[in-house]
Amino acid sequence: MPRWTDGENSCPFQTTLLRGQPDKGSHARSFPKVGRGEIRQTRVRREQDINTRYFRDYESLENAFRRRIATLLPRKHAGTAVFWRDFQRLFDALPASTSSRAEHYITSNPRDCLAFGTPRQVLQAVLMTTATPTTGMAAALEGIAARFGLRSHLNQPVRSLSGGETVRLALAKAFTAADRADRLTLASPFSWLSQNNRRYFYALADQCRTLGKPLEVFALEGEDDAATLDFQERLPTGPDFRLVFRQARVILNSVFDRLHNRQLRAVIADGEFNLRSPCLIQGDNGQGKSLVAKMLARAMPREGQADLETTGRKGRVRLLLQDLINQTMMRSFRQIATGANPGGAARVGRLYDAIRADMTAADETLAPDAIRSFEDACRLRTPATLVELKILLAAVRLAAGPAAIVMDEPDWGLRQSAALAYVRGVIRTAHRKGIPVLIISHKPWWRPWAGSGLAVSKVRSPEAAGSAEPFQIQMKRTKPAQ
Repeated sequence: MPRWTDGENSCPFQTTLLRGQPDKGSHARSFPKVGRGEIRQTRVRREQDINTRYFRDYESLENAFRRRIATLLPRKHAGTAVFWRDFQRLFDALPASTSSRAEHYITSNPRDCLAFGTPRQVLQAVLMTTATPTTGMAAALEGIAARFGLRSHLNQPVRSLSGGETVRLALAKAFTAADRADRLTLASPFSWLSQNNRRYFYALADQCRTLGKPLEVFALEGEDDAATLDFQERLPTGPDFRLVFRQARVILNSVFDRLHNRQLRAVIADGEFNLRSPCLIQGDNGQGKSLVAKMLARAMPREGQADLETTGRKGRVRLLLQDLINQTMMRSFRQIATGANPGGAARVGRLYDAIRADMTAADETLAPDAIRSFEDACRLRTPATLVELKILLAAVRLAAGPAAIVMDEPDWGLRQSAALAYVRGVIRTAHRKGIPVLIISHKPWWRPWAGSGLAVSKVRSPEAAGSAEPFQIQMKRTKPAQ
Protein backbone atom coordinates (compact mmCIF):
# COMPACT_ATOMS: atom_id res chain seq x y z
CA MET A 1 0.00 0.00 0.00
CA PRO A 2 1.40 3.44 -0.87
CA ARG A 3 2.78 5.41 2.06
CA TRP A 4 4.00 8.95 2.56
CA THR A 5 7.49 8.28 3.82
CA ASP A 6 10.59 10.04 4.96
CA GLY A 7 13.12 10.31 2.16
CA GLU A 8 16.24 12.09 1.01
CA ASN A 9 14.24 15.03 -0.33
CA SER A 10 11.83 15.38 2.58
CA CYS A 11 10.12 18.75 2.71
CA PRO A 12 11.50 20.81 5.62
CA PHE A 13 9.13 22.06 8.29
CA GLN A 14 9.69 25.73 7.62
CA THR A 15 6.80 26.75 5.39
CA THR A 16 6.06 30.14 3.91
CA LEU A 17 4.02 32.89 5.53
CA LEU A 18 4.94 35.49 2.96
CA ARG A 19 3.40 37.89 0.52
CA GLY A 20 3.36 36.74 -3.06
CA GLN A 21 1.65 34.57 -5.63
CA PRO A 22 0.73 30.95 -4.90
CA ASP A 23 2.82 28.21 -6.40
CA LYS A 24 0.85 27.32 -9.52
CA GLY A 25 2.85 24.20 -10.14
CA SER A 26 2.70 20.94 -8.26
CA HIS A 27 5.38 19.29 -6.25
CA ALA A 28 5.96 15.89 -4.74
CA ARG A 29 5.56 15.70 -0.99
CA SER A 30 6.96 13.52 1.74
CA PHE A 31 6.49 13.93 5.44
CA PRO A 32 9.35 13.39 7.89
CA LYS A 33 8.73 11.89 11.30
CA VAL A 34 8.63 14.35 14.17
CA GLY A 35 8.34 14.34 17.91
CA ARG A 36 5.20 15.07 19.84
CA GLY A 37 3.81 18.58 20.25
CA GLU A 38 5.49 21.71 18.96
CA ILE A 39 7.70 21.34 15.91
CA ARG A 40 9.72 24.52 16.01
CA GLN A 41 9.49 28.24 16.25
CA THR A 42 10.56 30.07 13.12
CA ARG A 43 10.97 33.67 12.08
CA VAL A 44 10.41 34.47 8.43
CA ARG A 45 11.60 37.76 6.91
CA ARG A 46 9.96 39.31 3.84
CA GLU A 47 8.91 42.94 4.32
CA GLN A 48 7.95 42.01 7.88
CA ASP A 49 8.76 39.47 10.55
CA ILE A 50 6.00 37.06 11.52
CA ASN A 51 6.73 34.98 14.56
CA THR A 52 5.20 31.56 13.90
CA ARG A 53 5.11 28.47 16.06
CA TYR A 54 4.29 25.15 14.38
CA PHE A 55 2.65 22.16 16.07
CA ARG A 56 2.03 18.59 14.99
CA ASP A 57 -1.41 18.16 16.59
CA TYR A 58 -4.42 20.25 17.55
CA GLU A 59 -4.20 19.52 21.28
CA SER A 60 -0.62 20.77 21.55
CA LEU A 61 -1.53 23.93 19.65
CA GLU A 62 -4.65 24.66 21.72
CA ASN A 63 -2.92 24.08 25.06
CA ALA A 64 0.01 26.31 24.08
CA PHE A 65 -2.36 28.96 22.71
CA ARG A 66 -4.38 28.94 25.92
CA ARG A 67 -1.23 29.39 27.99
CA ARG A 68 -0.11 32.20 25.67
CA ILE A 69 -3.29 34.22 26.18
CA ALA A 70 -3.07 33.77 29.97
CA THR A 71 -5.84 31.14 30.20
CA LEU A 72 -8.57 33.60 29.23
CA LEU A 73 -10.64 30.82 27.63
CA PRO A 74 -11.96 27.50 28.99
CA ARG A 75 -10.80 24.48 27.01
CA LYS A 76 -13.52 23.03 24.77
CA HIS A 77 -11.50 20.29 23.12
CA ALA A 78 -10.92 18.30 26.35
CA GLY A 79 -14.54 17.47 27.20
CA THR A 80 -17.30 18.91 29.38
CA ALA A 81 -15.64 18.24 32.77
CA VAL A 82 -12.51 20.19 31.83
CA PHE A 83 -14.56 22.97 30.21
CA TRP A 84 -16.72 23.58 33.29
CA ARG A 85 -13.73 23.32 35.63
CA ASP A 86 -11.92 25.99 33.59
CA PHE A 87 -15.07 28.09 33.38
CA GLN A 88 -15.60 27.97 37.16
CA ARG A 89 -11.95 28.86 37.82
CA LEU A 90 -12.14 31.84 35.46
CA PHE A 91 -15.45 32.97 36.94
CA ASP A 92 -14.13 32.78 40.50
CA ALA A 93 -11.05 34.77 39.50
CA LEU A 94 -12.99 37.62 37.86
CA PRO A 95 -12.61 40.19 40.69
CA ALA A 96 -8.86 39.65 40.79
CA SER A 97 -8.31 39.26 37.06
CA THR A 98 -8.14 42.94 36.14
CA SER A 99 -4.86 43.72 34.45
CA SER A 100 -3.29 46.56 32.54
CA ARG A 101 -2.21 44.07 29.87
CA ALA A 102 -4.52 44.09 26.84
CA GLU A 103 -4.57 40.59 25.38
CA HIS A 104 -6.05 40.35 21.89
CA TYR A 105 -6.41 37.01 20.14
CA ILE A 106 -8.16 35.12 17.37
CA THR A 107 -9.08 31.54 18.23
CA SER A 108 -8.70 28.48 16.00
CA ASN A 109 -12.42 28.85 15.32
CA PRO A 110 -12.77 32.62 14.86
CA ARG A 111 -16.48 32.50 15.77
CA ASP A 112 -15.43 31.79 19.36
CA CYS A 113 -14.01 35.31 19.72
CA LEU A 114 -17.03 37.10 18.20
CA ALA A 115 -19.68 37.87 20.80
CA PHE A 116 -22.37 39.67 18.78
CA GLY A 117 -24.92 38.63 16.20
CA THR A 118 -23.89 40.60 13.09
CA PRO A 119 -20.64 42.09 11.73
CA ARG A 120 -22.08 45.57 12.23
CA GLN A 121 -22.60 44.89 15.93
CA VAL A 122 -19.11 43.37 16.31
CA LEU A 123 -17.43 46.40 14.73
CA GLN A 124 -19.66 48.88 16.56
CA ALA A 125 -18.70 47.28 19.87
CA VAL A 126 -14.96 47.47 19.22
CA LEU A 127 -15.20 51.06 17.92
CA MET A 128 -17.00 52.06 21.13
CA THR A 129 -13.92 50.99 23.09
CA THR A 130 -11.62 53.20 21.00
CA ALA A 131 -11.35 56.95 20.85
CA THR A 132 -13.59 57.13 17.77
CA PRO A 133 -16.02 60.10 18.09
CA THR A 134 -19.69 59.16 18.02
CA THR A 135 -20.27 61.43 15.04
CA GLY A 136 -17.60 59.62 13.02
CA MET A 137 -18.40 56.07 14.06
CA ALA A 138 -20.62 55.23 11.09
CA ALA A 139 -17.96 56.35 8.60
CA ALA A 140 -15.21 54.51 10.52
CA LEU A 141 -17.28 51.33 10.56
CA GLU A 142 -17.92 51.52 6.82
CA GLY A 143 -14.23 52.11 6.19
CA ILE A 144 -13.11 49.09 8.22
CA ALA A 145 -15.79 46.91 6.60
CA ALA A 146 -14.67 47.99 3.14
CA ARG A 147 -11.01 47.36 3.97
CA PHE A 148 -11.75 43.75 4.98
CA GLY A 149 -14.34 42.99 2.28
CA LEU A 150 -17.35 42.98 4.61
CA ARG A 151 -19.53 45.87 3.42
CA SER A 152 -22.14 43.60 1.88
CA HIS A 153 -22.25 41.38 5.02
CA LEU A 154 -22.69 43.97 7.77
CA ASN A 155 -26.28 42.97 8.57
CA GLN A 156 -25.88 39.25 7.90
CA PRO A 157 -25.98 36.93 10.96
CA VAL A 158 -22.46 35.84 11.94
CA ARG A 159 -23.66 32.22 12.05
CA SER A 160 -24.40 32.37 8.31
CA LEU A 161 -21.02 33.82 7.29
CA SER A 162 -18.55 31.54 5.56
CA GLY A 163 -15.40 30.52 7.39
CA GLY A 164 -13.32 33.00 5.38
CA GLU A 165 -15.78 35.84 6.02
CA THR A 166 -15.77 35.02 9.73
CA VAL A 167 -11.99 35.15 10.03
CA ARG A 168 -11.96 38.42 8.02
CA LEU A 169 -14.38 39.85 10.60
CA ALA A 170 -12.10 38.68 13.41
CA LEU A 171 -9.12 40.27 11.61
CA ALA A 172 -11.08 43.52 11.17
CA LYS A 173 -11.92 43.55 14.87
CA ALA A 174 -8.27 42.98 15.82
CA PHE A 175 -7.10 45.65 13.32
CA THR A 176 -9.45 48.20 14.89
CA ALA A 177 -8.31 47.43 18.43
CA ALA A 178 -4.60 47.00 17.66
CA ASP A 179 -3.53 50.38 19.05
CA ARG A 180 -4.87 49.38 22.49
CA ALA A 181 -3.35 45.89 22.49
CA ASP A 182 -0.09 44.90 24.12
CA ARG A 183 0.14 41.95 21.76
CA LEU A 184 -1.93 39.87 19.35
CA THR A 185 -1.96 36.07 19.03
CA LEU A 186 -3.68 34.10 16.23
CA ALA A 187 -4.40 30.37 16.09
CA SER A 188 -4.54 28.55 12.73
CA PRO A 189 -5.63 31.49 10.53
CA PHE A 190 -4.62 29.69 7.33
CA SER A 191 -7.10 26.87 7.89
CA TRP A 192 -9.74 29.49 7.08
CA LEU A 193 -8.06 31.91 4.67
CA SER A 194 -7.60 31.17 1.00
CA GLN A 195 -4.42 32.33 -0.73
CA ASN A 196 -6.20 35.31 -2.29
CA ASN A 197 -7.51 36.42 1.10
CA ARG A 198 -4.21 36.31 2.95
CA ARG A 199 -3.81 39.99 2.14
CA TYR A 200 -6.24 40.70 5.00
CA PHE A 201 -3.92 38.92 7.39
CA TYR A 202 -0.97 40.89 6.04
CA ALA A 203 -2.91 44.14 6.52
CA LEU A 204 -3.22 43.28 10.20
CA ALA A 205 0.45 42.28 10.37
CA ASP A 206 1.44 45.63 8.82
CA GLN A 207 -0.74 47.48 11.34
CA CYS A 208 0.86 45.66 14.26
CA ARG A 209 4.31 46.34 12.86
CA THR A 210 3.55 50.05 12.41
CA LEU A 211 2.25 50.30 15.98
CA GLY A 212 5.11 48.25 17.40
CA LYS A 213 2.79 45.52 18.66
CA PRO A 214 4.09 41.94 18.70
CA LEU A 215 2.15 39.49 16.55
CA GLU A 216 2.43 35.73 16.97
CA VAL A 217 0.85 32.93 14.93
CA PHE A 218 0.22 29.40 16.17
CA ALA A 219 -0.12 26.99 13.23
CA LEU A 220 -0.25 23.30 12.43
CA GLU A 221 2.54 21.94 10.25
CA GLY A 222 1.72 22.48 6.60
CA GLU A 223 -1.57 24.36 7.07
CA ASP A 224 -0.17 27.40 5.25
CA ASP A 225 0.95 25.38 2.21
CA ALA A 226 -0.86 26.78 -0.84
CA ALA A 227 0.62 24.47 -3.48
CA THR A 228 -1.02 21.69 -5.44
CA LEU A 229 0.43 18.41 -4.24
CA ASP A 230 1.62 15.71 -6.61
CA PHE A 231 0.63 12.29 -5.27
CA GLN A 232 2.17 9.17 -6.71
CA GLU A 233 -1.06 7.41 -5.77
CA ARG A 234 -4.32 8.06 -7.65
CA LEU A 235 -7.42 6.98 -5.75
CA PRO A 236 -9.98 4.96 -7.73
CA THR A 237 -13.07 7.01 -8.54
CA GLY A 238 -16.34 6.17 -6.85
CA PRO A 239 -20.05 6.20 -7.71
CA ASP A 240 -21.73 8.68 -10.03
CA PHE A 241 -24.39 11.10 -8.77
CA ARG A 242 -26.35 14.17 -9.91
CA LEU A 243 -26.89 17.58 -8.34
CA VAL A 244 -30.09 19.46 -9.20
CA PHE A 245 -30.83 23.09 -8.29
CA ARG A 246 -34.12 24.71 -9.28
CA GLN A 247 -35.25 28.05 -7.79
CA ALA A 248 -33.12 27.21 -4.76
CA ARG A 249 -32.68 29.75 -1.99
CA VAL A 250 -30.96 29.60 1.41
CA ILE A 251 -32.62 31.59 4.19
CA LEU A 252 -29.92 33.64 5.90
CA ASN A 253 -31.87 35.80 8.33
CA SER A 254 -32.59 34.84 11.93
CA VAL A 255 -35.91 34.11 13.65
CA PHE A 256 -35.93 37.68 14.99
CA ASP A 257 -35.53 39.06 11.48
CA ARG A 258 -38.53 37.05 10.33
CA LEU A 259 -40.60 38.39 13.22
CA HIS A 260 -39.92 41.89 11.87
CA ASN A 261 -40.55 40.76 8.28
CA ARG A 262 -36.90 41.29 7.30
CA GLN A 263 -35.82 38.85 4.59
CA LEU A 264 -32.32 37.84 3.52
CA ARG A 265 -31.75 34.96 1.13
CA ALA A 266 -28.95 33.60 -1.04
CA VAL A 267 -30.03 32.44 -4.49
CA ILE A 268 -28.49 29.31 -6.04
CA ALA A 269 -28.43 29.53 -9.85
CA ASP A 270 -30.46 26.80 -11.59
CA GLY A 271 -28.42 23.91 -12.91
CA GLU A 272 -27.98 20.14 -13.20
CA PHE A 273 -24.58 18.45 -12.89
CA ASN A 274 -23.64 14.83 -13.52
CA LEU A 275 -20.65 14.14 -11.28
CA ARG A 276 -18.39 11.37 -10.04
CA SER A 277 -17.04 10.83 -6.54
CA PRO A 278 -14.89 12.20 -5.06
CA CYS A 279 -16.20 15.58 -6.18
CA LEU A 280 -14.13 18.64 -5.29
CA ILE A 281 -16.15 21.83 -4.80
CA GLN A 282 -13.76 24.78 -4.83
CA GLY A 283 -13.89 28.54 -4.68
CA ASP A 284 -12.39 31.49 -2.89
CA ASN A 285 -13.45 32.51 0.62
CA GLY A 286 -16.99 33.81 0.79
CA GLN A 287 -18.14 32.42 -2.57
CA GLY A 288 -20.87 30.23 -1.06
CA LYS A 289 -19.27 26.76 -0.91
CA SER A 290 -20.45 26.05 2.63
CA LEU A 291 -23.93 27.43 1.89
CA VAL A 292 -24.25 24.93 -0.94
CA ALA A 293 -23.13 22.12 1.38
CA LYS A 294 -25.54 23.13 4.15
CA MET A 295 -28.38 23.42 1.65
CA LEU A 296 -27.77 19.91 0.32
CA ALA A 297 -27.64 18.56 3.88
CA ARG A 298 -30.75 20.57 4.90
CA ALA A 299 -28.71 22.16 7.66
CA MET A 300 -30.20 25.61 6.96
CA PRO A 301 -33.74 26.74 6.08
CA ARG A 302 -34.21 26.65 2.33
CA GLU A 303 -36.68 27.11 -0.50
CA GLY A 304 -36.93 25.44 -3.90
CA GLN A 305 -35.09 22.30 -4.98
CA ALA A 306 -31.52 21.39 -4.07
CA ASP A 307 -31.14 17.64 -4.37
CA LEU A 308 -28.41 15.05 -4.70
CA GLU A 309 -29.56 12.00 -6.65
CA THR A 310 -27.79 8.64 -6.67
CA THR A 311 -28.76 5.24 -8.01
CA GLY A 312 -30.09 2.95 -5.30
CA ARG A 313 -29.52 5.33 -2.37
CA LYS A 314 -32.33 7.24 -0.65
CA GLY A 315 -30.70 8.50 2.54
CA ARG A 316 -29.97 12.08 3.49
CA VAL A 317 -26.84 13.95 2.54
CA ARG A 318 -24.72 14.09 5.68
CA LEU A 319 -22.34 16.94 6.47
CA LEU A 320 -19.05 17.09 8.37
CA LEU A 321 -18.50 20.70 9.42
CA GLN A 322 -15.13 22.42 9.35
CA ASP A 323 -14.97 22.88 13.14
CA LEU A 324 -15.94 19.49 14.53
CA ILE A 325 -15.45 20.59 18.15
CA ASN A 326 -18.73 22.50 17.99
CA GLN A 327 -20.42 19.70 16.03
CA THR A 328 -19.70 17.25 18.85
CA MET A 329 -21.43 19.57 21.37
CA MET A 330 -18.73 18.40 23.80
CA ARG A 331 -20.14 14.88 23.98
CA SER A 332 -17.78 12.06 24.87
CA PHE A 333 -16.48 9.58 22.32
CA ARG A 334 -18.79 6.89 23.69
CA GLN A 335 -21.85 9.17 23.65
CA ILE A 336 -21.30 10.04 20.01
CA ALA A 337 -20.63 6.43 19.03
CA THR A 338 -23.84 5.08 20.57
CA GLY A 339 -26.19 8.08 20.56
CA ALA A 340 -26.66 8.64 16.84
CA ASN A 341 -27.10 4.95 16.02
CA PRO A 342 -28.76 3.12 18.95
CA GLY A 343 -27.67 -0.49 18.78
CA GLY A 344 -25.36 0.34 15.88
CA ALA A 345 -22.14 0.94 17.80
CA ALA A 346 -20.57 -2.20 16.32
CA ARG A 347 -21.21 -0.94 12.79
CA VAL A 348 -19.77 2.47 13.68
CA GLY A 349 -16.77 0.73 15.24
CA ARG A 350 -15.99 -1.27 12.11
CA LEU A 351 -16.08 1.85 9.97
CA TYR A 352 -13.98 3.81 12.49
CA ASP A 353 -11.32 1.11 12.59
CA ALA A 354 -11.32 0.87 8.78
CA ILE A 355 -10.62 4.60 8.42
CA ARG A 356 -8.04 4.44 11.21
CA ALA A 357 -6.21 1.53 9.56
CA ASP A 358 -6.18 3.37 6.23
CA MET A 359 -4.76 6.49 7.88
CA THR A 360 -1.96 4.74 9.74
CA ALA A 361 -1.05 2.76 6.62
CA ALA A 362 -0.79 5.94 4.54
CA ASP A 363 0.95 8.35 6.91
CA GLU A 364 4.20 7.11 8.39
CA THR A 365 4.43 10.19 10.62
CA LEU A 366 1.60 8.73 12.71
CA ALA A 367 2.90 6.58 15.55
CA PRO A 368 1.22 3.16 15.84
CA ASP A 369 -0.61 4.27 19.00
CA ALA A 370 -1.32 7.85 17.87
CA ILE A 371 -4.96 6.98 17.13
CA ARG A 372 -6.71 4.63 19.51
CA SER A 373 -8.86 1.77 18.32
CA PHE A 374 -12.62 2.14 18.63
CA GLU A 375 -12.74 -0.26 21.56
CA ASP A 376 -9.98 1.53 23.47
CA ALA A 377 -11.43 4.99 22.80
CA CYS A 378 -14.84 3.85 24.12
CA ARG A 379 -13.38 2.07 27.15
CA LEU A 380 -10.77 4.56 28.34
CA ARG A 381 -11.78 7.71 30.19
CA THR A 382 -9.16 10.01 28.70
CA PRO A 383 -10.67 12.57 26.29
CA ALA A 384 -10.63 11.76 22.60
CA THR A 385 -8.20 13.66 20.41
CA LEU A 386 -9.48 15.79 17.56
CA VAL A 387 -8.37 13.30 14.92
CA GLU A 388 -10.22 10.52 16.77
CA LEU A 389 -13.37 12.66 16.85
CA LYS A 390 -13.05 13.46 13.14
CA ILE A 391 -12.78 9.75 12.30
CA LEU A 392 -15.69 8.92 14.63
CA LEU A 393 -18.06 11.53 13.19
CA ALA A 394 -17.26 10.34 9.67
CA ALA A 395 -17.94 6.73 10.75
CA VAL A 396 -21.26 7.70 12.38
CA ARG A 397 -22.42 9.39 9.20
CA LEU A 398 -21.30 6.54 6.95
CA ALA A 399 -23.05 4.04 9.25
CA ALA A 400 -26.37 5.81 8.61
CA GLY A 401 -26.18 4.89 4.92
CA PRO A 402 -26.41 8.43 3.53
CA ALA A 403 -27.00 9.43 -0.07
CA ALA A 404 -23.59 11.15 0.14
CA ILE A 405 -21.19 12.61 2.67
CA VAL A 406 -19.92 16.20 2.43
CA MET A 407 -16.60 17.15 4.08
CA ASP A 408 -16.31 20.91 4.62
CA GLU A 409 -12.63 22.00 4.77
CA PRO A 410 -11.60 18.58 6.17
CA ASP A 411 -8.01 19.63 6.92
CA TRP A 412 -9.08 21.89 9.82
CA GLY A 413 -7.32 20.90 13.05
CA LEU A 414 -4.88 18.51 11.34
CA ARG A 415 -1.33 18.94 10.14
CA GLN A 416 -1.01 18.42 6.42
CA SER A 417 0.13 14.79 6.41
CA ALA A 418 -2.62 13.73 8.83
CA ALA A 419 -5.24 15.65 6.83
CA LEU A 420 -4.24 13.89 3.61
CA ALA A 421 -4.36 10.50 5.31
CA TYR A 422 -7.74 11.26 6.94
CA VAL A 423 -9.45 12.34 3.73
CA ARG A 424 -7.96 9.37 1.88
CA GLY A 425 -9.30 7.01 4.56
CA VAL A 426 -12.81 8.46 4.45
CA ILE A 427 -12.94 8.38 0.64
CA ARG A 428 -11.78 4.77 0.41
CA THR A 429 -14.15 3.61 3.17
CA ALA A 430 -17.12 5.48 1.67
CA HIS A 431 -16.44 4.13 -1.83
CA ARG A 432 -16.37 0.58 -0.51
CA LYS A 433 -19.96 1.18 0.64
CA GLY A 434 -20.94 2.90 -2.63
CA ILE A 435 -21.33 6.31 -0.97
CA PRO A 436 -20.24 9.44 -2.90
CA VAL A 437 -17.94 11.94 -1.19
CA LEU A 438 -17.97 15.71 -1.79
CA ILE A 439 -15.03 17.79 -0.56
CA ILE A 440 -15.55 21.51 0.06
CA SER A 441 -12.21 23.31 0.14
CA HIS A 442 -10.35 26.47 -0.84
CA LYS A 443 -7.07 24.51 -0.84
CA PRO A 444 -5.69 22.87 -3.97
CA TRP A 445 -4.33 19.83 -2.11
CA TRP A 446 -7.16 17.53 -3.19
CA ARG A 447 -7.16 18.17 -6.95
CA PRO A 448 -5.18 15.03 -7.92
CA TRP A 449 -7.81 12.84 -6.21
CA ALA A 450 -10.91 14.48 -7.69
CA GLY A 451 -13.15 12.37 -9.92
CA SER A 452 -15.10 15.53 -10.82
CA GLY A 453 -15.22 19.15 -9.78
CA LEU A 454 -17.37 22.24 -9.40
CA ALA A 455 -16.19 25.84 -9.19
CA VAL A 456 -18.38 28.06 -6.99
CA SER A 457 -18.58 31.83 -7.34
CA LYS A 458 -20.79 34.56 -5.95
CA VAL A 459 -22.29 37.32 -8.10
CA ARG A 460 -23.82 40.39 -6.49
CA SER A 461 -27.30 41.38 -7.61
CA PRO A 462 -27.60 44.72 -9.46
CA GLU A 463 -29.97 45.90 -6.70
CA ALA A 464 -27.79 44.48 -3.89
CA ALA A 465 -28.15 47.45 -1.55
CA GLY A 466 -31.13 46.74 0.67
CA SER A 467 -32.16 43.75 -1.42
CA ALA A 468 -33.60 40.62 0.21
CA GLU A 469 -31.49 38.60 -2.26
CA PRO A 470 -28.17 40.48 -2.45
CA PHE A 471 -26.22 37.80 -4.31
CA GLN A 472 -26.46 34.68 -6.43
CA ILE A 473 -24.24 31.59 -6.11
CA GLN A 474 -23.20 30.14 -9.46
CA MET A 475 -21.53 26.79 -10.22
CA LYS A 476 -19.77 25.34 -13.24
CA ARG A 477 -18.07 22.05 -14.01
CA THR A 478 -14.30 21.81 -13.79
CA LYS A 479 -12.08 19.11 -15.24
CA PRO A 480 -10.52 16.63 -12.81
CA ALA A 481 -6.75 16.38 -12.64
CA GLN A 482 -5.23 14.17 -15.29
